[in-house]
Amino acid sequence: MSFFRLLTFFLISTISLANSAQETIQQPPRELDHFKEHQKYRHSNSTIKTLKQSFTLHGGETKEVSYEHDEYGFRKISSNDILKRKASIIFAGGSFTYGHGLNLEEIFSFKISEKFKDHQVLNFGLPGTSITEQIFLWEHFNFQKKVKTKRPILILTIFNDHLNRESLSSSYLRWAPAHRPVYTIKSGQWKLSHPLSEEDKYQRVQFLKKYKLDFLHDKLSSVFEIYNRRKEIENFASKINYLKSLFLEQFPEGKFFVTEMAPFMALKRDEDRSYLIDKLKYYKIVFWHNGTIEDSEKNKEHYQIPGDGHPNALLNEVYTDFLADKIKSLNLSSF
Repeated sequence: MSFFRLLTFFLISTISLANSAQETIQQPPRELDHFKEHQKYRHSNSTIKTLKQSFTLHGGETKEVSYEHDEYGFRKISSNDILKRKASIIFAGGSFTYGHGLNLEEIFSFKISEKFKDHQVLNFGLPGTSITEQIFLWEHFNFQKKVKTKRPILILTIFNDHLNRESLSSSYLRWAPAHRPVYTIKSGQWKLSHPLSEEDKYQRVQFLKKYKLDFLHDKLSSVFEIYNRRKEIENFASKINYLKSLFLEQFPEGKFFVTEMAPFMALKRDEDRSYLIDKLKYYKIVFWHNGTIEDSEKNKEHYQIPGDGHPNALLNEVYTDFLADKIKSLNLSSF
């Protein structure tokens, strides 16, 4: 089994849905357009053309899910992509954006493409990732080859665990891919530093995990994470701003937005969430407040795939209506 296929299997196996069957058709990974360093990061879907899974949900119900990817490893919205479009709508994020556990017609990016038929809609969501992986891809791929218009809009959907992934929390490091890129601040700029496997904290967690003692690291880390939370939020917002700059570097006339998929809010604690929004404002990043569904455990249970935690088809439908209203207010006909 190849390294990339092994990595893909590992990432998929971490999802809490019970996987009873899997069928994969491979594709060669797309070469990077820009080589700035020796590290060649490949996200988990980069070598997958199609993936079919049979999930056994709580209660014994079985669901068949099929994913189809383009040459970048992103989930395909449509095989019929006409050359002339009024505007391009790009969705970025993690598994919520990708639509893990859902078929194409159930995910919000596809539903948006149905509502905005004259627009190119792209899903750049990557399961199990955060801002760092998007940064690497925007640094190394020329997306002008893929995006049809000069004035696209990019909508980044974030949720609470994205901060944990960026701050390399202990709970994330238990399942994080070893080759995931790590960026550090150098001379006031985010620079690619090394793969995650070289992080001392990652090695510590993996060692403790081997002997089933990683829960001790969790307890110790949680104390320091509370004290470091504001700094972590500042770094998180700074990375989002860097992603925005990379997007605008390729598309100077584009528009960049950040939002959340209620009730799975950007951050759990109100004070943390407010602080993040303030930092985004500092960077002149537009944040779309989503108050469509109250953040409560009852609502989360109602709007997630049973026994999994990812947003279900119903929530994707609600989120589609929220996004459609926001997109309409932009008057894309003028783009």
